[in-house]
Amino acid sequence: NMDPYAWLIFAAGARNCIGQKYAEMQAKMILTKLLAAFEFSVVPGREDCLPVPSVILKSHNGIHLVVKPRKDV
Repeated sequence: NMDPYAWLIFAAGARNCIGQKYAEMQAKMILTKLLAAFEFSVVPGREDCLPVPSVILKSHNGIHLVVKPRKDV
């Protein structure tokens, strides 16, 4: 179980988002569909990902990906 204060996209406490569980389930389903339909890889020569500490973890110089449709779908 995840600490409710670890991910604050839907707020926390007594007045948190009523659709939080539904939205999280939808996000997982979309990610599953994307991972099943496409192959993701890092652009050659762009493996350097400089993390920026913030409320969310993001990259200073972006994350460059190559996205190809899977042949076996």
